[in-house]
Amino acid sequence: ASPAQLTEVIVKLTDALTASQPYGFSQDAIVIHVTAPDVPDLTLIDLPGIVRTATSGQESSVIQEVNNLINSYLIQERTIILAVLPANQDIATCDILERAAQVDPAGERTIGVLTKPDL
Repeated sequence: ASPAQLTEVIVKLTDALTASQPYGFSQDAIVIHVTAPDVPDLTLIDLPGIVRTATSGQESSVIQEVNNLINSYLIQERTIILAVLPANQDIATCDILERAAQVDPAGERTIGVLTKPDL
């Protein structure tokens, strides 16, 4: 399948999983196996962003539900944490780095990724 076809499948699956969910996210994972010769096994999991406040129409419990989901992956020793950080935000105040430091104090499985360098 082409990258465009893969994207289309992911979007459809995401819509199906989140359509009946009150907060627009699901704790169910979309698992897609991509295989190729001479490529190591790797599982990528795209988690929702950290929620600090509930928005209109959301229960306040969404904050804890998202936190629980994120933490369930962070604590796994085989997880490589891609800490995605906007370039226009002070790195010292980013929640994900604090959470990563709690479960990976030596930073051996945490990689920082700066986004939005044009802001």
